[in-house]
Amino acid sequence: MYCSPETISWGLFLVLRRRFEIVSPAPPNDVLAILTDVKNYLRWFRDFIEVINIQSDRSADIILFISGGRYGVTMSIDEWVEGNVHYVRVVFSGRFHMILTLMVEPSDGGSRVSGELEIAVGFFWERMLKGFASDLVSRLSRGINEAIQALIARPVTPIAPSETARVERKEVKKAKPPLAPLIGDLRMVNDPRKLEDIVLLSTILMKSKLISTRRVNDVVEFINELRIISEEFKNENVYVVFRNKVAVSVLIEKGVITGLRIKFDSEEVNGKEVLDRLSELEEFKGVIHIFRVLVTL
Repeated sequence: MYCSPETISWGLFLVLRRRFEIVSPAPPNDVLAILTDVKNYLRWFRDFIEVINIQSDRSADIILFISGGRYGVTMSIDEWVEGNVHYVRVVFSGRFHMILTLMVEPSDGGSRVSGELEIAVGFFWERMLKGFASDLVSRLSRGINEAIQALIARPVTPIAPSETARVERKEVKKAKPPLAPLIGDLRMVNDPRKLEDIVLLSTILMKSKLISTRRVNDVVEFINELRIISEEFKNENVYVVFRNKVAVSVLIEKGVITGLRIKFDSEEVNGKEVLDRLSELEEFKGVIHIFRVLVTL
C-alpha cells in the first residue's frame, strides 16, 4: 500500500489530492461488495462524522466535523465498469464537497485497489485541510485493508485450555458500582426521546458551538459527568457527545435530560433504554464533547 499527496490550482480553488493503492488476494467481486456498502465508510470515518440518516446501502446523510466546523453532507455511492476495471465513486455533496474514486481490477489472482481522494477548497483552507485529507486517506486505506483481511481470513477452532490453565487464568474482577443510584440522581423527563427527531437532531448539529471537553474512563464517570453538566449548565441548552466504539448523544435542556441516543455499528436506540445499554458495556473510555445549542428548542 502507498499514499501520495498532491495539490493542484484550479481557478479560485485548490484541489487537494491524495492517492493510495492496496493489493489483495481477494477477488474483485468480494472487494466491490465491501466498497459499495455505505455502512463501511461510516465505520471507517466514525471519528469525523455524525450519522443523521442511512437512506440505503449506498446513501447516507451525515455531519462532517472538520477543524471545529460542522458540515451537513450527503454521501452517495455510484459504480460502473470500463473494460476489466470496476469503478466506485463516493461523492460527498452539500456544505462540503469531496470525491473519492476507487478503481478495482484483477491482479495476480487477486485484486488491486487504486484510490484517489479529491477535495476542492479555497486558498485559505489549504493548510487546514491538508492534515484532514491525509488522515482520512490513512483511515480509509487501513479500513479497506482490514475489511478485506477479515473477509479472507479462515476461522480457526480454538484449542480448549487444560484445567490447570483455566485455574491460572482465572481473575477476580472488581465489582462495578451499581448504576441505578447514579441514574436516579439524574434530572430527566419520563421519556427522553427528543433526539429521535431527525430534523431536530440535524438542527442541533448545525447550530451548536463546542464549549468544553472532558475525559471519562468508564460508564460511572460518564453518568457522573452528565449530572455535573446538568447542574453546571442548568440555565442553558447543551448537547453532549461521546464517540468511541459507540456513539452516545445527550440533549440537556435547562438542566433536564430530554434526549438520549446511542448508536452501534448497525443499531440505534433512543430513550431510557440507552441507560440499560450503557450498563452492559465492558469498556467505555474516551472524551465527551459539550456543545452549547444556539437555537430555541
